[in-house]
Amino acid sequence: IIDAYLNYNTASHNNINFNIESNNLSIYDNMTTDLLLVIMNLMNNAIENIGVPKKASAFFALKDNQFIIKVENTCYSNPLINKMKTSKSDKKNHGYGIEIIKDIVDKYNGSYFTKYQNNIFTTYITLNIGENYIIWYNILDNIDLGGKNDTSRK
Repeated sequence: IIDAYLNYNTASHNNINFNIESNNLSIYDNMTTDLLLVIMNLMNNAIENIGVPKKASAFFALKDNQFIIKVENTCYSNPLINKMKTSKSDKKNHGYGIEIIKDIVDKYNGSYFTKYQNNIFTTYITLNIGENYIIWYNILDNIDLGGKNDTSRK
């Protein structure tokens, strides 16, 4: 299901330069719905807020009892300034994606971290599926955890 969504989404937005890397995300069937909700919300947000050049990348992997998700996109302005609130006029029916993601992160005792730097918006998420895990987003990127434009949730 996740692969089908990613394939459909990238084909539907052929004006965006996508780079997607993943391993087998369907290995834990009981998490498929939650993973799909996280990935859909992150990818939709990236597409809706993409800057120029229109570039987005995503990394999805299962490693050491942890799902690791990293999504990056070019972005015109810092979404953290408005606390990532929806810019859509119909606020009653939009703007729930980040809260859905945070609820799922909490459900799996995971981590949620965002940063905006050099017109690139990046989201890192980990979802834990066991007792033995390590925090991989520090390895994925040399990130400054103390930056004023960063948000985190652990």
